[in-house]
Amino acid sequence: MMNEPQASGGEHGLPGWVQRSGGIVIVDKPAGPTSFSIVNHIRKLCGGIKTGHTGTLDPLATGVLPLVFGPATKLSDVFMSADKIYRASFRLGLETDTQDIEGQIIAQRDVPDSLTVERLESLLPEFTGEIEQLPPMYSARKINGQRLYKLARQGQEVARSPRKITIHQLKLTRCAADEFEIWVHCSPGTYIRSLGADLAAAAGSCAAMSALVREASGAFTLADALPLPHIAELAAAGRWAEFIWPIERAVAHLPELEIDRAGQPLPIDLSAMPVTGQTPCIRLTAVDGTLHSIIQLAFDTSEARAYTALPRGLRAARVLWKNDRATAR
Repeated sequence: MMNEPQASGGEHGLPGWVQRSGGIVIVDKPAGPTSFSIVNHIRKLCGGIKTGHTGTLDPLATGVLPLVFGPATKLSDVFMSADKIYRASFRLGLETDTQDIEGQIIAQRDVPDSLTVERLESLLPEFTGEIEQLPPMYSARKINGQRLYKLARQGQEVARSPRKITIHQLKLTRCAADEFEIWVHCSPGTYIRSLGADLAAAAGSCAAMSALVREASGAFTLADALPLPHIAELAAAGRWAEFIWPIERAVAHLPELEIDRAGQPLPIDLSAMPVTGQTPCIRLTAVDGTLHSIIQLAFDTSEARAYTALPRGLRAARVLWKNDRATAR
């Protein structure tokens, strides 16, 4: 699966290249546990090395949950910026406070006869492209420094501002008398349970999410994910390279800047770089394709100027991660 060599363990029992440069493990999350409990479980399996997530899944959800180790934890926000793919099921005629079937029931209604496959499919274009979505109260978003879900558990509901998200693709994959299923390719920060509830409301009904599978997070898919028991077996046997990925694959979505043998940047035009509201990051690669480092640019690309070799700008940039695997193993 991966081409890193089996190396003897260091302080944490992990290969030296993981401790120096970090790594990623792709968990096939089961329904039930929280994402944070899985982070803690993996941390213990790997000798206590610093471990973090790249975007949580609700306890109800299953599927691709990428976790990062060591120096790669500095790139958590970068990994979170990648697109996601989900498959979600919704129970029609049911409304809950959490927008899923694990919440308290607010209302139950008969599903109108007008809610047909054709009706739902006709509404999909309204929820495709760049749209605004209101964060649900049961979410990790912060208002005035407080997590929304903590306020919701206290019975409070506060005003929230809609957030812009992008639904690249939205498909209705199944529709029965009291349930429907959608497939979604979306930008990070999208609440799938809210998307399904809003779709049902537009069709004249209500819905609560009954199942959610994350099929992909960035470059990683379910084919790359391993169940926790399998990861535990590999860790116990010291077979680290069979479940820990180097970070190169996880940053393939970032703009690339090639550097020459002397470490100087080759010409590039960054005026076309998408501006997302966050300070942009790029990956520096050597002429042979080896990933050199991940940097956060220190200038504003929104000015749409054409930069051509940027040694000055790059010296001012923040280095988030540097590849140390080329120097020692």
